[in-house]
Amino acid sequence: MVVSDTRRDVKALSTRSEEQIGHIEKNRYVAHNAAVVSGTRIPVSAIQHFSEDGFTIEQILSEYPTLSEADVRAAISYGQEEKAA
Repeated sequence: MVVSDTRRDVKALSTRSEEQIGHIEKNRYVAHNAAVVSGTRIPVSAIQHFSEDGFTIEQILSEYPTLSEADVRAAISYGQEEKAA
């Protein structure tokens, strides 16, 4: 009973809402306030490094199967406005 309840709770915690998909967030209690894909602990910088090293979106998704294409695109473009200025 305890094991099945724990599995259920873990699954509920790992489920992301529609509002979180394709968004980036910063939270002082997650990843030392670094930008992460919303609803995860995956740093935006990790995805940007993959992209800079020539990985395609499909290859990045194979490394992070819980992400969506919108998540990867948001992470890649995060901070680009500041760099262009």
